[in-house]
Amino acid sequence: MSLSARPYLRLIEQDRAAQTRPQAGAPVPAVPDDADLLDAYSQAVTSVVDRFGPAVVSVHAGKNVPGPGGELQGSGSGVAITPDGYILTNSHVVNGAAKIEIFLTDGHSVDASLVGQDPSTDLALIHAHGADLSHADLAGGNA
Repeated sequence: MSLSARPYLRLIEQDRAAQTRPQAGAPVPAVPDDADLLDAYSQAVTSVVDRFGPAVVSVHAGKNVPGPGGELQGSGSGVAITPDGYILTNSHVVNGAAKIEIFLTDGHSVDASLVGQDPSTDLALIHAHGADLSHADLAGGNA
């Protein structure tokens, strides 16, 4: 670096320091205490649960296996993304399933089938047959 460039670097460093340093007599912003932060977090979580909770389902997948019992049961969760029964879940939950059953928040169960999956992202789309589901509006009403 040439000697002539050093004054410019010093000016840039001084300018950055002046931007981050509060001006004399300027009010200092209040730092929220832990109770305020926890309250804001709680309100955010509650609003998400209120908005998307009814769209969450329990997914049970049965796989035929040789031997006594003949069925291996796996389970996970999913979120209904359309009112006509399309549900987004994890690929590892439904991969190779002979039977898929969805349990709704009201206690009812509905049979479902695998529409498609992408094991590399661990996502799967299933369809609950004959279901009229509460669903998550992923577009936020702006679609």
